[in-house]
Amino acid sequence: MKIYNTALKEDIMQVVKAQGQALLWDPEAFSQALAPYLTIYPEEVYLMQQAVDLGLFDVRLLNRHFSIYDHVSVLSQFQEIDEEDALYMVCMVQQIIEQFDWDIMILNLDETVDTALDHGDGRALYTLALGFYDGLGVAQDFEKAYDLFEKSYQQGYMQSCYYLGKMNQYGLGTEEDKEQAKAYYLKGEKAEMHENAYGLGLLAEEDQVDPIPYYDESDLPAAAFAAGNYYLSHHDEAKAMMEYFRGAKQLDPECMNAYGKIYMRSGGLHSGLKYITYAYYAGNEDATEYLGYLFVKGEGVEKNVGRGLALLKQAADMGSEKAKELMSIYEAV
Repeated sequence: MKIYNTALKEDIMQVVKAQGQALLWDPEAFSQALAPYLTIYPEEVYLMQQAVDLGLFDVRLLNRHFSIYDHVSVLSQFQEIDEEDALYMVCMVQQIIEQFDWDIMILNLDETVDTALDHGDGRALYTLALGFYDGLGVAQDFEKAYDLFEKSYQQGYMQSCYYLGKMNQYGLGTEEDKEQAKAYYLKGEKAEMHENAYGLGLLAEEDQVDPIPYYDESDLPAAAFAAGNYYLSHHDEAKAMMEYFRGAKQLDPECMNAYGKIYMRSGGLHSGLKYITYAYYAGNEDATEYLGYLFVKGEGVEKNVGRGLALLKQAADMGSEKAKELMSIYEAV
């Protein structure tokens, strides 16, 4: 399979810092700025040019709670872009966005909130709350986010239950209150907002109660990852693998990495490598380190020590101590 290089991300970021964020909305200027990198990353530059042409920076910036899986599916279905190519583009765009502050302002905030309250518009309040929760368009403010999620919930917008539960569970913008968290999660779950089952599963684990019925009820990939970890801690690798695969199908980085590693250990080199590579595209530190190791050793891929060391360097820059250890070993060989 193809394994694109995500190191181009750092070069794009340097170019954007030098020329300004507007470059990401100007296909012609972007093409000129990346021309020097065509000889190094020809396929990757082409894909990122395609991302700018399609306006992916707009889409990801303004829809950060739209899953990577959904964005990849749209590109595959409506633009007829190969899944791997689409995933590379979306993940690179997402990681570049996360490195910058964005000059997006919520204008007339108080007026907007009052209007939403007057019209009973819980969805608008929820959207504003997400802005404060993420720090998009305003300074991150968990207390303001909590207040707006509460107002949204009071207007009957049940999607707010998950965030109210989560913020009570971890003390974000309010005092930590596990019972209140559970109450919000239960309300959301009753309204068939099944992401709330994930929160209930985490609370169950804290209380040393079997969380699997909750994790299995949730459609969040994080729930699949938590279930996989639970089974693995109870020495049931087969069930863990099934749960990781559930999340990997949704292109969740942690699930793809975990599933890929188990699959490769069991002899499924091709499928395992696919998911390790996909997790690498998504910026997963562990997958980046492991892929570097595979290249250095020539396991599942053609041996390429130079590329392996470059991948280990990427992982080390993310903070991987294991990657640093491996670099010291293989650079000395």
